[in-house]
Amino acid sequence: MSDLHSQLHDYVESTIERVDVDDVVAAVSAERLADPKPTLRLRPVWVAAGAALLVVLLIGVPLLFVGGDASTTGGQPTTTTISVSSTAPPTTQPVLDATAPTATVSALPGVPLAEAVPGFSDTIVMFATPRVHEVIRWEPSEPTPDVVLTVGGLFSPVGLDVSAGWLAEISEDGALRVYPVPAVTGQRATSEVVATEVYSAIWHDTESGRLAYLACPEPSSGTAALLTLDITDPTAESIAIRTFDQGCMSDDPLLSEYGIRNVELNTWRSDGVAVQVFNGDTFEGVLINVDGTEIPAESDTMMLPKGPDGQSLNLEEIIASDETLRYVSWSPDGTRVVLLISAPNPDGQPGSILRVVDADTGRFVVETPNLADSVITGTLVWSSDGRFVLYHSWYYPPDSATEGRDEEAGNASLGLYDTAANTITMVPLDGVIDEIRIP
Repeated sequence: MSDLHSQLHDYVESTIERVDVDDVVAAVSAERLADPKPTLRLRPVWVAAGAALLVVLLIGVPLLFVGGDASTTGGQPTTTTISVSSTAPPTTQPVLDATAPTATVSALPGVPLAEAVPGFSDTIVMFATPRVHEVIRWEPSEPTPDVVLTVGGLFSPVGLDVSAGWLAEISEDGALRVYPVPAVTGQRATSEVVATEVYSAIWHDTESGRLAYLACPEPSSGTAALLTLDITDPTAESIAIRTFDQGCMSDDPLLSEYGIRNVELNTWRSDGVAVQVFNGDTFEGVLINVDGTEIPAESDTMMLPKGPDGQSLNLEEIIASDETLRYVSWSPDGTRVVLLISAPNPDGQPGSILRVVDADTGRFVVETPNLADSVITGTLVWSSDGRFVLYHSWYYPPDSATEGRDEEAGNASLGLYDTAANTITMVPLDGVIDEIRIP
């Protein structure tokens, strides 16, 4: 990103009402991690979301997603099950080397999720932002999900914590609000303001109820303060880690116009809070330890999550030269990793691949076909037993136009990838899902 200002200017000029992430990612950097989303409208109430999306495209981190228009209460679980096979690059030795036949099986309407997807027994909690913010729970014994919490809509969503027990959002006045997620439909949830003067916040990657946030306690100075808070302890107070001079400001007029500051949050994991600091030309990754010291690091390296036991992932011979890594998620036991990859199809059109590899050896376990008509977003999660990979996808019918695709031309689905049976079950949804959690 040698000329950030001109790239942002081109982006803003070319994106008045819609955002085509694939085009913007290609314009910013073909090498960076990014979250591929279907083309979606930006609404006036989503100025903050648009700013966060710009940060996503600049630093390659899935901070925030912009939801679609439709209600996200889910459809009847009429499912399509597709047998898949491994298509590993010739540089690796796949475990599976047989091509499974394609089979289509339709479940009857009204079938509980656990029956529609044999072997799946987890409760699913999803977060969506159609116009308001919704938390949706799907019990495996039920044929459809329930909306258990509806809040906000004009605020910037932080999303669900890892346990799906809390939802956070930032109001226009900088108040960081946290809601307990109700256990049943209809139960009231009262928000609590846990911090003020906040402009960015994230949940911890693996520990429930822990927030990191950036605040501007002295706006005139432009200094940004990085703090953490454990909301599981009612008596706990925020802990200040360090400050960033001019972090609340923006050295680029276009960044300032879209609410992007000189310091933006990336992730919070066991070894510290990863932030992106603008140096006048690009965002550079910095890891902040709990004692406030910082460790400079390559942005792409920082964005690769570590396993449950702190394992690192070696991407050599896992990602081919014509593939782009979009997202990474470790299985609960740390033995396998699922990667979301973009790669060209034989016809030259971009497609999505889910690839599961052995964490120790990097050998391919299984992967989906290259699906040109299905945009798999960076919303991935493993089932609690490590058998299924759940993901959100946006499917475009074969007869839809390749150019100018939007939410009216496609259909949202919840994909359940059974790594044991080597099948995918697609359950239709009524709208875009931003986050998926398995409590």
